Amino acid sequence: RRVATRPEGGAPWLPFVIAALTLTLLVGAATGAYDLWNLRVVGRALPLDHRRVHGLAQLFGFVGLFTVGVSLHLAPRFFGQPLPPVRMVRALQVATISGVVLTVIGRLGALVPGSTYLGLAGSALLLVSLTAWAEWVWRMWRATRGLHGPMHHFLAAGAAWFALGGVTLFAWQLGQTWGGPLLRVPLEAVYAPVLFGGGAAWRR
Repeated sequence: RRVATRPEGGAPWLPFVIAALTLTLLVGAATGAYDLWNLRVVGRALPLDHRRVHGLAQLFGFVGLFTVGVSLHLAPRFFGQPLPPVRMVRALQVATISGVVLTVIGRLGALVPGSTYLGLAGSALLLVSLTAWAEWVWRMWRATRGLHGPMHHFLAAGAAWFALGGVTLFAWQLGQTWGGPLLRVPLEAVYAPVLFGGGAAWRR
């Protein structure tokens, strides 16, 4: 069996973890605390998108970025495969981190003119990056067929759930941007596959 070796481009997970901690502290936790203060202490209602900023920052900014980043270092070792090429790692870093940032900005409404379209661009980047990442995990899963344990099945299934979350996020964002039938896509259809499918499987 081939095994993972020392990464050529440094620690592939580091930019993901830094971005995940930055987003969860400066955006996710901050907006959550602000919303709770207004709702529970001041008694003032806030726009729904305030809570969506909090949820998307925590879901994709923390759970998503942290999982994808750490997987680039750990998953090849779990499957006994080589580490991903530097070009793939850098492409994932740019697409995934930019996708999360643009998706969050897309909920800022009047504060950022044209932000809805930035959110759509961000969701498209996340769809591409999460699908490419899931395909990489599945290639490792197929390469080790016959040597699988329960952990390997959880990792492969979790990657597929993350990719599905990218699909539902893009569909939801399309509805938010242009209306039509996709306007009925609930945000729960985004949260559930990422949090209870992907996140839970990778933390198994």
